Amino acid sequence: RSRATGFWSGDTQTASGGLVEERSSAETLALERGGKTAECVGAFPVEGSPTPLDVPGGGWTRRGARVDADLGAGAITLGVIGDIKQADDDTLRNLGHFVGEFKKAGITALLVAGDVAETSAGIRDSLEVLANVEVPVLVIPGNRESYGRYRGAMAAAAKEHGNLVDMAQIRLVDAGRFSVVSLPGYYDPRYVHAKDGCLYRPEHVAALPAIAAQGSGTPKILLAHSPPKAKGKGSIDYADAGANVG
Repeated sequence: RSRATGFWSGDTQTASGGLVEERSSAETLALERGGKTAECVGAFPVEGSPTPLDVPGGGWTRRGARVDADLGAGAITLGVIGDIKQADDDTLRNLGHFVGEFKKAGITALLVAGDVAETSAGIRDSLEVLANVEVPVLVIPGNRESYGRYRGAMAAAAKEHGNLVDMAQIRLVDAGRFSVVSLPGYYDPRYVHAKDGCLYRPEHVAALPAIAAQGSGTPKILLAHSPPKAKGKGSIDYADAGANVG
């Protein structure tokens, strides 16, 4: 049931162009009254002294919402997984299988693109299985999670597994040979399931280039559950059907 899985290794193509659809002030006010939250999209302060992260192999330090990672000179392979959705026995068994495949492939880090699960216990169960990959695991919430449940489960699991990195609050990982910029949540409130679900706004999308510019590593990788709804054929969300799908 985990639909989005795979590997990235080597160079990537970049997508650019297109204008992000804007939301009116009336729409924003209605969303705030409805309980959807943008709190899950962390600000980007880079302040204070660097703090080492307890990740396998070391070399990862955090300063505010930025992490710098020293990955050495070996090959870089990233694992990607998303849309886990529910942490029942079958799904957790599937996750365990994927973790085994990622370990065989010798991935450098694992990117988890949201929809980890819906309940607090389910989110924690999924994270604990994924942490067994024994490399840094970069995680964002998607459109299913309650942000309160996600935040609590992530904090609890990270106490036991130092390789879990909450990319809702850490917005940039600069690994020298690549950078990961995060955009937690979803743009369309109609598909944000929980009352306190994670909703990103046009201003969060507009801030991404400035955050990405702070990373020295190339390519720049956007970790998002879904790209923002944009306009034009040059946009990252332009699909084969001839429309921008978000």
